[in-house]
Amino acid sequence: MKENGIIFWTGIGGLEMMGVEFDNPFALATVDDIIIEDARRNSYQAIIRYECVIPYFNHTITAN
Repeated sequence: MKENGIIFWTGIGGLEMMGVEFDNPFALATVDDIIIEDARRNSYQAIIRYECVIPYFNHTITAN
C-alpha cells in the first residue's frame, strides 16, 4: 500500500482479526480493489467498511 500513498495507519488486532483505521479514506479508496483481490488470491477474509459523516456514503466491501 505504500506505493499507493498509504503509509500510516493504526490497527487493533485480536482473535485472528485485525481492524485497521485509516486516517485518509480517500487514499484507501484508491487501493481497495487491490486489497480485495489479494484477499481472494491468498484465501483470507477482507472487509473494507466506509463509515462517513454523511450516512449516504457509508458502504461495505467484502471478500471471503
